[in-house]
Amino acid sequence: MLQRDFDLRSSHLQSLSSRDAVVALFANLGYDTGARLKQTSAAMGFSESLAHEITHIERIASHEGGELQVSVDPIFKSVAWPAR
Repeated sequence: MLQRDFDLRSSHLQSLSSRDAVVALFANLGYDTGARLKQTSAAMGFSESLAHEITHIERIASHEGGELQVSVDPIFKSVAWPAR
């Protein structure tokens, strides 16, 4: 359980322009961000076809002894939206 309240404002979310900014937000929320860990697509359970499209994914925060883990940044080589 988090130990304190955090007054989350829209400005906090609007400033999320990098991995480090996201990590700082979770640190302000009280999460342990000291054990960042680059993940693999296989470790995350992604299908092989999706795994080929991901260039980076990282665990940025952990809480309650690992019961809640926050991973961020599935950076894809390309993203395509279906045409309507």
